[in-house]
Amino acid sequence: MTRYIFDAQDDGAFASVDGQLRLFLLRQNHIESRRALTPAEAERFRSGSTHLRQFGRGDELLLSCDKNYEELGAALLHAHKLTKSDNRDDTTRHLSTMDLNRRLINYLGTFRLYVDFNLFRTRRHYGKRSTEAIALDALCKNLFDNSFSYRFGWKLRNYSQHFGPPIGHI
Repeated sequence: MTRYIFDAQDDGAFASVDGQLRLFLLRQNHIESRRALTPAEAERFRSGSTHLRQFGRGDELLLSCDKNYEELGAALLHAHKLTKSDNRDDTTRHLSTMDLNRRLINYLGTFRLYVDFNLFRTRRHYGKRSTEAIALDALCKNLFDNSFSYRFGWKLRNYSQHFGPPIGHI
């Protein structure tokens, strides 16, 4: 009897047959074991699959950043409606400002986490002086130097991180 064992460390990305790593051909209703992988092929596969899973983590951070941006937009619309309504007491205004600050800090923090994560991951995977790391560093520096919105968001995040909530205090 042949035993198929999926490597739990790699989330089932490859399988071994009776302890030997093998290449498989997948068809509609059939899985065919083709040949054994060489140790070098197995290592390249493990390294590549690990890199792809780590790359997906950046996507998760980007989705979190998008979600925080959407929530900030909704909070801004709510605050705008409050300014137009007759219900503008100090408690309501304070709670609205607090909610806006919380959502803004979440968005700015997630954005910075996304940038830092990708810089770190690129340097770790390719090397600090690699072409990829140098290109990503140059891109970030170029954005900071030439994009007002990027620079403003970066500085506003630093302000909120080191001095306090920006809305109602700057």
